[in-house]
Amino acid sequence: MSLISIEKVLVGATAEPISATSIKCAQVYIQAKRGNAGVLDVGSSAVTAGKGMELIKPVVTLFKDLPGHPVAQIPLPIRATGGNALDLNHIYIIGTPNDGVNVLYEIY
Repeated sequence: MSLISIEKVLVGATAEPISATSIKCAQVYIQAKRGNAGVLDVGSSAVTAGKGMELIKPVVTLFKDLPGHPVAQIPLPIRATGGNALDLNHIYIIGTPNDGVNVLYEIY
C-alpha cells in the first residue's frame, strides 16, 4: 500500500476536479483545510454549492467546557469496490475561491 498526499485549492467559484489529470486510486480521504472561509461540497462534475457532500473546516469546538480546543473534522472516505478504481479527475469540489482540501489517496 502506497499513500500519497496532495492539496487542491479552488481557483474559481465553479466545480473543479481534485486533479487535472487522471489519477487512479483504491481509496481516497478528503478533508477541508483549516483556513477555509466557507463550506465545500464534494461530488461529481454536476456538484453545486449546497448540493454535494458538505465538508466544513476542521476547527469546530464540540466541547463547551474546553473552549479554544479545536476538534478535527473526520475526513470523507471514498473507497473503490468490485475491483474498480477511483479517479481523482472524476471527484469534484466547489466552494469559495482560495479554499481547498487535503487529499490522501492509495495508489490503485
